[in-house]
Amino acid sequence: MRSCGSAVLALILFCAACQPAPPPEMTDADREAIAEAIRQTNAEMLRAGEAIDFEAMMAYWARDPLEYFVGREAMMVNRLRILPTREVIEETYRPVLQGGRGTRYTVMDEYVAVLSPELAVHVAETHYSVADTLGDYGPEYPMTSSTVWVLEDGAWKILHYHQSWSADQPVSEESGR
Repeated sequence: MRSCGSAVLALILFCAACQPAPPPEMTDADREAIAEAIRQTNAEMLRAGEAIDFEAMMAYWARDPLEYFVGREAMMVNRLRILPTREVIEETYRPVLQGGRGTRYTVMDEYVAVLSPELAVHVAETHYSVADTLGDYGPEYPMTSSTVWVLEDGAWKILHYHQSWSADQPVSEESGR
């Protein structure tokens, strides 16, 4: 009986010893470097939107959301509508952007949660302004967004994006909101 208990204990110790080492903890400097990379990547994506460069904008999206989502994708939420895939996002926004109207974005504040070396969440308070057909920009409106970024092949890509915006209430100069 004693040898059976010793064998079980030896098996448990062997299994414990064979477990992979836990990933190293990220330092504050590691987390800040990732957060800065996310802020920069988000700014680049917004510049592509301002330039009405649809291909450049779509290059920031994850290539295959089903690598991450279980079952069905939900790559974007625009107000109350879920746009599940890159193809649906493209079908929805390409016609709008081909109209040639630009959008200017001003990030007012942003927050980054670094969840791992390959996963981060970016939240932003932004003002946006849309150009008319003559290229003149109208008033600024408030927008908030949250973006889940994943690291794919060394580049940060959007796995999920959620935006809420108003086209009815321009930003007041007194409140800034």
